[in-house]
Amino acid sequence: MHNKPEFDADAADSAVLSALVGAYPALLSEDEVQRESRHATIDVEDALARLTAAGLIHRLNGFAFASRAAVHAGRLDYT
Repeated sequence: MHNKPEFDADAADSAVLSALVGAYPALLSEDEVQRESRHATIDVEDALARLTAAGLIHRLNGFAFASRAAVHAGRLDYT
């Protein structure tokens, strides 16, 4: 029996969002996002789709960027 680690979608989403928030207001190509996040290409594609559906990022012609709301939320102190 193989103990393959379970895929963590939240980790991929977090890595992608972090890369985009860190680059804000710049746009990153989806290839740049993949390199920055260090996740598999399919995982990044899925994360981009989930984050777009949630309204946290925007995509345009192979590029992605964080929404203003995502950037603002990242600056909040939750303590």
